[in-house]
Amino acid sequence: MQKTLIPVLLLFIQLQANSQQLLQRYKDDVFTGSHMQTLSYGNNLNYQAQSTELQADIYLPDNDTAVQRAMIVFAHGGGFRNGSRNDSFIVAFCQRLALKGFVIASIDYRLGMDITAPKALQSALIRAVQDYNGFIRFAKANAAAYAIDTNKIFVSGASAGAIAAITKAYIKANRASALGISSNADIEGNTNQLPNTSAVAGVYSLWGAITDTSWMENNDPPIGCVQSRGDVTVPWNIGYNKNNDEMLLYGSLPIFTRATNLGLTTTIHGYQSAKHDLGLKFAPYKDTTLQLMADFLFQLIQQIDASQIIKAGSYQSPHGDGLLKVATNYCSSSVRRKKSQMTILLPGHKNTPMVYRTFNWAPTG
Repeated sequence: MQKTLIPVLLLFIQLQANSQQLLQRYKDDVFTGSHMQTLSYGNNLNYQAQSTELQADIYLPDNDTAVQRAMIVFAHGGGFRNGSRNDSFIVAFCQRLALKGFVIASIDYRLGMDITAPKALQSALIRAVQDYNGFIRFAKANAAAYAIDTNKIFVSGASAGAIAAITKAYIKANRASALGISSNADIEGNTNQLPNTSAVAGVYSLWGAITDTSWMENNDPPIGCVQSRGDVTVPWNIGYNKNNDEMLLYGSLPIFTRATNLGLTTTIHGYQSAKHDLGLKFAPYKDTTLQLMADFLFQLIQQIDASQIIKAGSYQSPHGDGLLKVATNYCSSSVRRKKSQMTILLPGHKNTPMVYRTFNWAPTG
């Protein structure tokens, strides 16, 4: 039975080479190796007012010819006092993501806090957010050097790093004072002076939290979450860190609920465990965590690609191995004005090379 698609938007696909990689990239392992470069992206004062150089390890797929690639900016955990981008399980996680075709940046952020000072944890969080923003500005300023698609920069992290990533995505400039801080409430910070924006395309949280879900608003970035349901360090629901009752935390469940209510693209996975870092250090959970993250970001990348097709009327594959062209004569402007949805044909995955996807859009004119 033939289905009628209204409105009809045909995509002619002229695959050139290596189409299997185009179908699998970001979801499956399409490379056999990766390499890493260390760079400095800025410096700033730590909690003791000492200048601190901030570095990042950049993981890249070997023998990759793509001209624009999605990037994940990842921040390690450690309660804002400990941890390192060089931790062996962080290195292994980033290497495996690079095999899927991502460019991964595992970043430093300023650690430490004066536990005798008021709002010490909140101040440490803001410093981490400032450094996160500083690196994203750096990545955008140097996108050509690393073949980064600036429309596809995602933030992620584990534990404290995830709290920083989520806060970075949702806090907004006028909300920093809600943490009760006035002396360092500039969330952009001055880790570097680059003029680029720090906006990102999405978030994936590994056992993270936010201090106020009301910070999340319509049109904010999508978010995915994974965490142990019985997590005793960062709450799955609402509560305090087991080592610090200074800052109320809203974990994966209320974040997912808020995102769902706002209509944001979101997903959640809960392990039946009380172990905090189960999904990064222990097999088979670390494999599951990696694939959950890749699947969600793959979905977001498809959405971004589709929006670019709709906006521009044509789409050049960033992978350098395929070209999609919209047959615009089959979708006239008069049809566009009458419809609130558009059904388009997109590359699929593995054994389903073509898929139909329907997108909401706002007619103009």
